[in-house]
Amino acid sequence: MLIVKKETPSPEDLSRWLSTTEGFLQGLTESDERPTRLAPYQLTHLRDTSRFRAREKARGVGFSFVCAAEALARSHLRSDYTAIFVSMNLEEAVEKIRYANRLYHSLPLKWQKRKVVDNKTSLEFEDPSGRYRSRLISHPCKDPRGKHKADVYLDEFAHYGSKQRSIYVAAVPIVSRGVGQLTIGSTPLTVGDLFHEILREERRKYPMFSRLSVPWWACPEFCSDLVRAAKEAPAVGTTERVHAFGKPSLVDIFHTMEADDFRQEYELAFNDESQTFFPYDLIFACCRDDLEPVENLESLDKRTEGDLFAGFDVGRTRNASELVVLERRGERLVYRMGRSFDHSRFQAQEAFLGEMLKALPRVKRLCIDRHGIGMNLAENLRSAFGSRVEGLALIGQVKESLAVDLKIAFEREAVAIPRLRELTGQIHSIKKTPTQAGYARFDTEKNERHHADKFWALALAVHAGGLGKGKRGVRRGVVASVV
Repeated sequence: MLIVKKETPSPEDLSRWLSTTEGFLQGLTESDERPTRLAPYQLTHLRDTSRFRAREKARGVGFSFVCAAEALARSHLRSDYTAIFVSMNLEEAVEKIRYANRLYHSLPLKWQKRKVVDNKTSLEFEDPSGRYRSRLISHPCKDPRGKHKADVYLDEFAHYGSKQRSIYVAAVPIVSRGVGQLTIGSTPLTVGDLFHEILREERRKYPMFSRLSVPWWACPEFCSDLVRAAKEAPAVGTTERVHAFGKPSLVDIFHTMEADDFRQEYELAFNDESQTFFPYDLIFACCRDDLEPVENLESLDKRTEGDLFAGFDVGRTRNASELVVLERRGERLVYRMGRSFDHSRFQAQEAFLGEMLKALPRVKRLCIDRHGIGMNLAENLRSAFGSRVEGLALIGQVKESLAVDLKIAFEREAVAIPRLRELTGQIHSIKKTPTQAGYARFDTEKNERHHADKFWALALAVHAGGLGKGKRGVRRGVVASVV
């Protein structure tokens, strides 16, 4: 039998490999307490030396991680280096620094540069000579101005809304000097936005971009056979490829999502805005990047000063109940608290709402969905707290009035919400369809993931705050539906 010995790389070859970004990461760092191993698409991304890189990618494939990893490696392989990250919100901006920090601490000590700055949104390392510093700076959704000769990463770019173009325009000059790269990556969102133009529609206008598409079947976490799937998956339908190539985790995701949502989040399908009642441009115009919602009453009390208004949508069977609390700041209602009650007994939900009303007199009004299983909850709290509690049956014309009033509030920018993917996604999911009864139906498509519970909690809170209660308000013609 012929035995072939695997040659040991020479010290020179090993040194050259470790001096590359992929070699540095796979040869020296650990992820989840194991040596870092990069997926084929991640290696393709790292080897791309184009000044402008565009990536359309599925959720959860590790794009944010590989961008943070690339920047961490370069900050150690170069003496003077800067990377700037822009994310859709503060939470995701902080996550980039966490990724980089974890990789840094997994490095052998002799490879670690001395860390001189370490906070939620930045890291800074000092060169051994003491003459240079390398920086990783991570921002929420804002223009990356004031820096030059840096790499810029625009993560979840499609979710910047109306800020897409201004952030893009601010980023381009940063990479125009030196060897900096501009990397734009996102899960697709809507047809016609700037990300869609760059990736699909305007290749002649943006010829400088290299492009990479990363659907779920390019990710080893989701796909059971990357090689065969790369050849066969694009030619078959969603259901067939999920069951042919998807790992159990991906199959579970597929069966808990509406088909269009799955194709957008995991198969790079851009959304047609023609059917939604709340286009993303309208939603994003009301997003505030400095909002950090709280989940407990103590924080709510400490972080607010004005009158508070709450909406509570009671979950059905498999769906969580949702609470939204808004604070009045001048003429605007600002999102301060969002809390999900998943698999929570109704007694516990009632106890929490009662505690909120008792401990915080500034909660001037709580509107509750009293349709079906929410009736007892609404009546009990109404008995205990009087006119501070209002129950509305979320059916028919009540839902129509709430949806229309919320849209008016968005059009007036009288509501400020955080840029949270699940919240904006549920708002966007609301569609307007006519009914035989003569009024319009406002609701999301039926699926097992959600019934737009966060949307209805927000709509109830806006109603509690008194927005849109004029001619088109809930009280006109539907008083019988109100407790």
